[in-house]
Amino acid sequence: MASAFTLSTASRDAMCNALVDAIDVGGAGKIKIYDGTPPANPAGSPPNVNPLAVLVFGATAFGASSTGAAGNNAIANVTAAVSGTATYFRVTKSDDTVLFQGSAGASGCDMTLTNSAVILANGTISCANGAFTLTVAETQT
Repeated sequence: MASAFTLSTASRDAMCNALVDAIDVGGAGKIKIYDGTPPANPAGSPPNVNPLAVLVFGATAFGASSTGAAGNNAIANVTAAVSGTATYFRVTKSDDTVLFQGSAGASGCDMTLTNSAVILANGTISCANGAFTLTVAETQT
């Protein structure tokens, strides 16, 4: 019989809040969107050192967690630095320390880009309030 590790709602909220609070340590954190193959883990350096775009969180990146999920607060629009097809993203503290990374694309990814995974240099990148949500799942297998 397979067993599952299950978290209480209070534990999920505490874990989620700890993660989103880490983004704010030392200043405004960032979402960096890249093309190419991601590093095997967040400690690795990206093979493509120039992100397609860098979104900067406000002073408080996320609201408080509710049932293990927290949505982002306001993020200013940015202009894409270079053209490419988004394949992964990384969330960093203000000093560029990577906290976590995930897949990015048009569908079926950790970060879904609404219009297209293709980012064009000088194009506007935006992220509405609550559009970027971090979730700590109730059950871990």
